[in-house]
Amino acid sequence: MSLVKLQDIGKDYQTGDNIISPLIDLNLEINDNDRLIIYGKSGSGKTTLLNILSTLEIPSNGSMIFADKLVDSLSDKELSNLRLNDIGVVFQSHHLLEEFSLHENIILPGSITHNLDKDFANFLIEKLKISNRKDHLPDQLSGGERQRCAIARALINRPKLLVMDEPTGDLDRNTSDEVMELIDDIFNEIDISVVIATHDENLKFKPNSKYLLEQGKLNLIQG
Repeated sequence: MSLVKLQDIGKDYQTGDNIISPLIDLNLEINDNDRLIIYGKSGSGKTTLLNILSTLEIPSNGSMIFADKLVDSLSDKELSNLRLNDIGVVFQSHHLLEEFSLHENIILPGSITHNLDKDFANFLIEKLKISNRKDHLPDQLSGGERQRCAIARALINRPKLLVMDEPTGDLDRNTSDEVMELIDDIFNEIDISVVIATHDENLKFKPNSKYLLEQGKLNLIQG
């Protein structure tokens, strides 16, 4: 069943007298429990595409349908609720709150919705092997631990879609492989669609589909 449809999506940015268009008439369909990887060079528009998927940016043209809702027609409040409840985002930089512990960072979205599932929070913390770091502040964590905290926070409200932008970009190969194995284990136990944008062709992740983003369009990679 289709979860997300991007139809003829374009995005333009004005830079001085020039217009840059990282996305041009782009189409993509994401089904329930899909696992997608989007490859592309730096500057190819991967982050722009993920920002549109997570409704953090509005396309210049085209439309996005999320769970049968036309995103363009949603009010600001409806968009905020969609982001909070149905879309999890893992950014290139972790965006952890420095004054909050690892545990507090993870449960924050659930606290905002007043719908925190403590058992699920503990499940994520155990699965990601960070239970012994629950009371540590972000500056006391390693890069891999901060990333695992960001992943747990993105999953805490059981979103329908998880969007990950270069999830292991700052990690060495061994740590990258360890993090991806841990989250793959979680994905096998929960119903969620996942879109990962990366330049790392050796990322330890098994997608249903792989795409290359270049010249503003997505091309399906066969095999």
